[in-house]
Amino acid sequence: KTQAIDYPEYGSFRIFTTNNTLKFRAESFLKKEPTTLEWLQSLEKNSVLIDVGANIGIYTIPSALFHVKKVVALEPEIQNYSMLLKNIELNKISSEKVEALPLAVSTEHANKFTKIYLTSENVGDGCHQVGRNQNHLLEEINSKDRKSRSIYCVSLASIVRQVNEIHKGPIHIKIDVDGIEEDVCQSLFDEKIINRISSLQIELNSDLPSHQNLISKLASAGYYYSQKQVERSARKSG
Repeated sequence: KTQAIDYPEYGSFRIFTTNNTLKFRAESFLKKEPTTLEWLQSLEKNSVLIDVGANIGIYTIPSALFHVKKVVALEPEIQNYSMLLKNIELNKISSEKVEALPLAVSTEHANKFTKIYLTSENVGDGCHQVGRNQNHLLEEINSKDRKSRSIYCVSLASIVRQVNEIHKGPIHIKIDVDGIEEDVCQSLFDEKIINRISSLQIELNSDLPSHQNLISKLASAGYYYSQKQVERSARKSG
């Protein structure tokens, strides 16, 4: 079962909607993250987007079809990754337009195996955690019943460097990993490649100290933190 998603002024695309989570992602595309869509629409046609935590491709697909030259999509949860590949094929997008990689991104665990702890085994779900058995608020979970799988990690800097070898235009990064955003970004600072990035769209929780640290690091590197965007994006309830 698939569903067409109308994207006003751009066209339409399709995703598989084989469960309620996927159906929700399709139906909420235009309203769930309006500032993310505005950001994607502002990207240069000759730019590359690195989508960290691509899930089933709800932003990868329209970005590749309508907004950028190429998307590098990283998704470590194997069922989400499998659905990402199916959605790419469903929309007849070539590997020249989307590089989909079944990898986790981490500075701490780069170039080695670690665990990904699953919120559920329901395709389309998020909040899976790489490296530690914790929730999206970075609180430790003691449950021994939580399922995990082994996953290989790479650093974000290594992805940027490889993109930079073949692409001299703008590079943009979207990060939505539900907790370890500071760890994901740290290699960009460590390897002094942060200023190669034209912009970053990162889902952050300003109540988390590590996220506040990341905001400060990015500000020190010359990036602008948009409080107005945060206010527009924040959920008013739930």
